Amino acid sequence: MEEIIFVNFKVTDRYYGYPDPYIADQTCVILIQDDTIEICKYHKPTDDNPFPSFSHASNNEELKELAIRIVKEKFPQYVEYTESIVLTCQEFISNKVVW
Repeated sequence: MEEIIFVNFKVTDRYYGYPDPYIADQTCVILIQDDTIEICKYHKPTDDNPFPSFSHASNNEELKELAIRIVKEKFPQYVEYTESIVLTCQEFISNKVVW
């Protein structure tokens, strides 16, 4: 099973959220934000919008339980975390997402 990676976002001279380690635009991620765990697609910051953004899967409710189970297993300290966290998503989950 591929590793789940915690992604930090750092401020650069140009953007207010550049991923470290780098993840490609349109990458499927697990977004933990405001006590919610969701499967999302990452959108990189641009010159027009210097903040990263995330779009939600249309079948997010189906995948939410799977994402919660994975986070509880691998990162239990983040299940009720109030800060925003981004984790890379395993390919077997990415293949189930409907955008």
